[in-house]
Amino acid sequence: MKYFTACREHQLPVLLGSMRRFCKPFHLFVLAWDFEQPSGEDFTVIPRADLFARHPDYLTLPGPPRETINQIDTCRWRAMADLLRGGRGPLLHVDGDQWFFSSPAALIEEVAGAKLAVSPHRIPAPEEGIPGVTLATHRQYGLYNTGLAYIADAEIAEMMAAACYRWSYSHTEPQPDGTWLFGDQGNLERIARDTGAHVIRHPGVNVAPWNSNRHRLSTRDGQIFVDDVPLVTYHFSSLKWNANGSFRQYADANYCVPNIYIDTVYKPYIDAILKAGNP
Repeated sequence: MKYFTACREHQLPVLLGSMRRFCKPFHLFVLAWDFEQPSGEDFTVIPRADLFARHPDYLTLPGPPRETINQIDTCRWRAMADLLRGGRGPLLHVDGDQWFFSSPAALIEEVAGAKLAVSPHRIPAPEEGIPGVTLATHRQYGLYNTGLAYIADAEIAEMMAAACYRWSYSHTEPQPDGTWLFGDQGNLERIARDTGAHVIRHPGVNVAPWNSNRHRLSTRDGQIFVDDVPLVTYHFSSLKWNANGSFRQYADANYCVPNIYIDTVYKPYIDAILKAGNP
């Protein structure tokens, strides 16, 4: 299986370590935005300078200046479209702050044959009474999370690249059809709808602070389970580091991540990051 990420330098060895444990055989394509790193046997580094050399128009994106994260959001879809055009796909995109806790074989089996597969945010409705954020507070961020997506169709990747080239910002903008623009997630929601994308059903994929309260977390024989299936990936979004090297478990206290996640999910990831070097 081929994977793609655009990650920070300290995230790469940690992500690779989890993939070497659970994802073999694999090959990871890495859009290196702010670091230099030689490629390895199981990963290929794509320096952003190489991307800009192929697409100089991406040096100056249209519209108001964009934050770095939005520039990366835009360029990663361009890079994935290039890879698919070159026959180096399908691709499973994972954010740099994802970590594998078990084999993704069930996920790969589920999405096989899809042109595009998207990961739902799984944010609960207010009437469900689940602690943490709800659709009343977070619907504007999109139905799907771009932290994990499977794409096999170059034309759909081109559609995402073109949409993000036009608009990718950190604020939200309501749209006439009732959806919202936010980063690249609003674009993904619209394109997923228009192309009939597969919505990933596996509850152990892309578990994250905003949906952690929806899942029953348990451990058996050293394996972490969510809703009685193995946890495949956890998305450590909003994990923030303090100047003294300590970390805040999550930046948005409204997520209300259950305490059981701290020892079973967060602590092993933090230990892996510290072992690889300071973030």
